[in-house]
Amino acid sequence: ASVKAGSKKDRSKMAKMVDIMEKGKKNKVYAVRNRPSDIAGDSLMDRVRAIRDTNKSSGKELGKVAEGLRGEKVDSLPAVNSFIDDLESIGVKITDDLKPVFQGSDIEGVVGAENVVKNIVNRMRNTKSPDAYDVHRLKKYIDEQVTYGKTTEGLTGKTESILKGLRSKLDDALDKKFPEYDRVNTTYKDTITALDSIQDVAGRKMDLSGGSADKATGTLLRRLMSNAQSRVRLLDSIDEIESVASKYGKKFDDDLLNQTLFVDELDRVFGPVARTSFQGQIDQAVKQGARAATSEAGAVDAGIGIVGRTAEKLRGVNEENAFKSIKELLKEK
Repeated sequence: ASVKAGSKKDRSKMAKMVDIMEKGKKNKVYAVRNRPSDIAGDSLMDRVRAIRDTNKSSGKELGKVAEGLRGEKVDSLPAVNSFIDDLESIGVKITDDLKPVFQGSDIEGVVGAENVVKNIVNRMRNTKSPDAYDVHRLKKYIDEQVTYGKTTEGLTGKTESILKGLRSKLDDALDKKFPEYDRVNTTYKDTITALDSIQDVAGRKMDLSGGSADKATGTLLRRLMSNAQSRVRLLDSIDEIESVASKYGKKFDDDLLNQTLFVDELDRVFGPVARTSFQGQIDQAVKQGARAATSEAGAVDAGIGIVGRTAEKLRGVNEENAFKSIKELLKEK
C-alpha cells in the first residue's frame, strides 16, 4: 500500500531504505551508523533547509527595509502602556522614573524573570523619542532576551507571555504603518515560527543544522507511528513545515508520512536493525524455548513454530527472497 501510494521519488527513496536495511542485516557495524529512517529524515530536512533559506533571505531583506525606517514616526505608546498594565497584573510596579519594582510581585526572587524585565524596561527608558527603526530594534532585542519560541532559564510562563505580547503589539504597529515592512516581516515570521515548531518538538539539544540531522529527524519521525504524547504535536509541526514551504514556492514531489509508514513496515517485516532490538528478539526466543521445555502447551507451540518455519523454507519464504520481492515491487508502476 505504501509503494502504490508513493510517487516516483518516494519509490526511489524507499529503494534506498531497502538497501540500507538489507546491508544492515549483514553488517551490524554498518547498521549502527545507517538506518532506513535516515532517508525519511533527509526528506524532512529538505523541507527544513528550504524554509531556513527563505528565513535567512527574508531576514536580510527585513534588515534593509528596517534601515529605511530611520526617522519615521510610529505610535508605539499603546504597546508600551499595555506592557505596563500587564506587568502590574502580576504585581510588578513601574516607578515614575521607569524602574521596575518586584517586591510583592508574582516573580519576586525569580532571577531569570526579573533580569529579563529589567533589561527590557532599561532599553525602553534609555531610548529617547524612538522612531520606527528603534521599535524594530526593540523587537529584535526582545527576541534575544526571551529567545522567541524557546524558554529562557528562569523565565516564568506568565512573564514570557507578557514580553511576547509587547513584541507582538510593537510588530503590529510597524506592520500597519509600513506595508513593505509588513510583507517581508510576514515571510520572516512564518518561517521562523515553522522552524521553532519543529525544534520545539525535537528538543533544544537536537541540532537541526548538524551533519547528522537526517539521522536525528529520521528517528524523530518514528514517533508518528507510536503512541508517544508528542505524536500529535509532531504531526502538527510537519503540517506547518509542509504548508510554509509550499506558501513560499518550495514544492516537493515526495510524501513524508508515506516514507515513514514504509520504514515502519520494513521494521515489522524484517525486524529493527538496532542491536538493542536484536538482543530483545534473542531474549524472546530464549524465553519461548524455556517455556517449551517446561510445559506441554509450550512444546505444542514450539512444534507448530518448527512446522511453520519448515513450510516457509520449502516455499522459499526467507529474508533474501523477501528483499527481492520488495525490490521488484518498487520497480513496478
